[in-house]
Amino acid sequence: MPLFGQEHVERYQATDGEEGHDWQGTQTLLLTTTGRKSGQQRTTPLIYAPHDGAFMIVASKGGSDNLSNLQPLQWENNRNKGDSTSGNYCKIAA
Repeated sequence: MPLFGQEHVERYQATDGEEGHDWQGTQTLLLTTTGRKSGQQRTTPLIYAPHDGAFMIVASKGGSDNLSNLQPLQWENNRNKGDSTSGNYCKIAA
């Protein structure tokens, strides 16, 4: 059974990425964001690729066909917060 959602996060964290990093022919990282309304931290597995010495993440909402909301919540939570590499809003484990 493929990893998905919270199970993916828990297995990735428990094995320090040994399970969950390589996923269905690609690589994933864990992105932890702070909710803009709730202030709660949430961790989500996202597909990524190395790009110019940094990580390029795929914000696709799991490939959803729902055109009314193509931007996942992580995008909304971080797009206007400035430098997400400061550690104040966005933490990445790869």
